[in-house]
Amino acid sequence: MDPIMIGFVSLDMMLGMIMGMAASPLMMKGIKAARQRRKLDKILHEIAEQRKNPGPAS
Repeated sequence: MDPIMIGFVSLDMMLGMIMGMAASPLMMKGIKAARQRRKLDKILHEIAEQRKNPGPAS
């Protein structure tokens, strides 16, 4: 393999690693926000269902 090609491959790998390390925290924040939104939607849906179909009076 040509030494210049090895240099380009190494540079490409390093840039990919740097971009991945930079994107990881942003992806984690996005995943966390999506999970919290889904959890909140579920809770609100359950509250709406309880108001629509009240159970037996206590």
